[in-house]
Amino acid sequence: MQNWPNKIALLTTDETDTELFECMLAEDYETVFTSTLDETKDLAQKWRPSIIIICVESTANTESSAITQIKEVAKTDEAPYIILFGDCSADCKLHGFEAGADEFLPKPFNLIEFHSRLKSLKTLHEREELAKKQAELAKKTAFDAMEASSELGVVMRYTDSINGISHYEELGDALLSASNSMGLKCSYQFRLKDQVITNGNPLGSFDERILTELNKRGNALNFGKRTIFNLDQVSLLVKNMPESSSMQHGRLKDNLQVLCNATENKVRILDAEQALKEQKSTQTKTTIQQSHSQLNQISSEFNKMEGGIDQTMQWLKIELEEKLMFLGLSEEQEGALKDMVDDTIERLGLSYNTGIEINHLLNRTKDILSKIL
Repeated sequence: MQNWPNKIALLTTDETDTELFECMLAEDYETVFTSTLDETKDLAQKWRPSIIIICVESTANTESSAITQIKEVAKTDEAPYIILFGDCSADCKLHGFEAGADEFLPKPFNLIEFHSRLKSLKTLHEREELAKKQAELAKKTAFDAMEASSELGVVMRYTDSINGISHYEELGDALLSASNSMGLKCSYQFRLKDQVITNGNPLGSFDERILTELNKRGNALNFGKRTIFNLDQVSLLVKNMPESSSMQHGRLKDNLQVLCNATENKVRILDAEQALKEQKSTQTKTTIQQSHSQLNQISSEFNKMEGGIDQTMQWLKIELEEKLMFLGLSEEQEGALKDMVDDTIERLGLSYNTGIEINHLLNRTKDILSKIL
């Protein structure tokens, strides 16, 4: 039995036609004979014949209506081909073809012509099938290209957007968002100098165990739907990789590798920035500590100076009072000397007061530095 056509139905009320076609078709095809339009419509819907032969005389000039009704009930991807058999007049052919007939067999029946019609329909069917396959292939190719372009767009947007990220958690969220845009559920792990960050969508204890124990086993490990990508500081676990399509699997694998490489580079940049911040913080702390220590020394020295100035002022007054009577100065000279000494003491007093203010400022500065420390 041929692959196509494999089922042929015949609508006729003429026993001679039935016997004729039964002899012609029975050996090579599965055949069914009907005598009414309703039987034929039911047959077209349930049995799905490849070809339906309609004897024009059996429908009393209603072959156009018969073809239309049969076509309507057999709306499938492989609707049957209709062959009209009977009157070969031009009007009959015109009405038949306008109604949707695919071929026409005139009476009297010719065996060679019949097989020629079947061969013609078989060629037409094969061409239609080939066209359908090519259309499906083109559709799939276009869809794959569009999907690949979409995934590439996700990767490009991700690599561009992470330039402005300054925190590891924010980078992890961006990585999960990008993988989700590709229809993937993932978990990630960042291995930093002083901590390990593990997160996922969703994150289970088994996922965390895989990320922790397999990060040294290789760059890309496959476990059915699960695939883990490992780099020095970044691991990405994908939990729903497509198994049925090797092309999609390979494309996603390439894009995810690029995604992980970009993430690894960003983690290294964040590490370097963090180390620089810590270095600057240490330098700042050291500078503040040194400044605080030096201010303590200055304040101590100033306190000593304050005591010295006060003692000098007291000594100067006492010495002046004791020595004036022995100097033999005139009253005018004695008054001038006292004025000069008073002026000096006044200046020392001003300096003393200024020193106190400076000392207060020093103490306030030390308090601020102490709070920073």
